[in-house]
Amino acid sequence: LHQDIAAESIPSNPVTSRRNGNDPPLSLLSDGKAGEKYNKRDLHDFPYSKELEEHGLFLSMRQQERFFSRKNSLQRDFGSSPLMFSTATWKYWNRWHALILNENFAFRHIFKTGGTSLEKQTGSKHVQRKAIGNRRMMATVRDPLEHFLSGWQECGERFPVYMEWNQSTGEGIDDEKSYSRRIEQWLDKTKTMAFRRSPCLGKCACAMHSFPQASFLITKKGTVDPKVDLVGDLRELPGLLDIVGFQYNQSLGTGKNASATEFKTKYFPRKPHLIGNDTLKAICEFVAVDYYLFDFELPSACRK
Repeated sequence: LHQDIAAESIPSNPVTSRRNGNDPPLSLLSDGKAGEKYNKRDLHDFPYSKELEEHGLFLSMRQQERFFSRKNSLQRDFGSSPLMFSTATWKYWNRWHALILNENFAFRHIFKTGGTSLEKQTGSKHVQRKAIGNRRMMATVRDPLEHFLSGWQECGERFPVYMEWNQSTGEGIDDEKSYSRRIEQWLDKTKTMAFRRSPCLGKCACAMHSFPQASFLITKKGTVDPKVDLVGDLRELPGLLDIVGFQYNQSLGTGKNASATEFKTKYFPRKPHLIGNDTLKAICEFVAVDYYLFDFELPSACRK
């Protein structure tokens, strides 16, 4: 079961090679006007906007505003773009869909956005979507570039040989050219996993940790999951949980922390400043739906 399935051949750049005329250019994503072009409403029209303001969760207010301003325009602006893929397409991965918080809410687990912390907090295991029942869902998001690199770190620690990393050379840690090459190779592996017709299992599936966060919230039909009521900033997780009626226990810690893992920080360091402009642009294009749905600033190279 855990053997890699040969991936179908895909273009090296799915945005430019498979553009259908409906994909929004990066200039649209970097207009700096969070949701103003897309069904802009009064801030307090958005679900939980009052509660977010009362809790002082202003980073999450921005995410909630952007998300609910643009989610209904997703199909209009991305059309049938290959960037609009959904992890729900592969039934095998449905087993890690969510964590039950209480009678009213479940936490939609977007990989690398607090899932391990919530496992510790709830003391329970993941459930499939059907086990959520009538509960609504909340999710947390983080900077798309940081999220992509965090997935690279995670898989580097789990499968260093698959990641083509030779520990003896130390190559690709401190110099821009070789570091960019490593990140570009990881992007190619991630796109191969994302655009295949069936999921692989085992080490190649680890690339899901670097998938666009939006792919965990999009349904097979290409729309945002209607159960998602709250999308907040990962940095404000305790306050977000309080809003949905779950008490965060500080004594339990925060789950995995890459900065505390020597192997990750030594051999797979997150150094976005070392990534070349061409590679940065390719990453931005791959996670374009994240920059569209969530309120994070595009790297300067992607705004040119």
